[in-house]
Amino acid sequence: MIKKHIILLFIFCFVSQTYSQVDYETDILPIFQVNCASCHGFNGSGFTNEINLTTEGDAISSLSDGTDPIIIPGDALNSLIYEQISSGDMPPSWSANPDLSIEEVNLVVSWIEGLDDGCIDPLACNYDPTAVDDDGSCEYE
Repeated sequence: MIKKHIILLFIFCFVSQTYSQVDYETDILPIFQVNCASCHGFNGSGFTNEINLTTEGDAISSLSDGTDPIIIPGDALNSLIYEQISSGDMPPSWSANPDLSIEEVNLVVSWIEGLDDGCIDPLACNYDPTAVDDDGSCEYE
């Protein structure tokens, strides 16, 4: 229990450093390829529990057991994937993969938290109606 609280404290302290800089292809996908590949769709393997982590879009739309989203954009702490990787439940102990490091968990958290960022100004050329938090990317003619 103490380990989980220490991890949470560490995540909250350092998530702001990488918050807006995390990219799925360059930062997150390599973590998933190394730690999740054997069960979740890489290198021709199937999708355990219908979870497909091969692309950002597939990861965001994946459902656990076909019903619950594994990722809630902008809400890492309530996302199933966070619960699983921060508790050490994933990757499972029977797999040959080690637990994710604190740095890797932090990157996943930062990525999830940034998923609801975008231009929130409806007057901008690149307005994103799905964005919740303004990321400073608004462009005007």
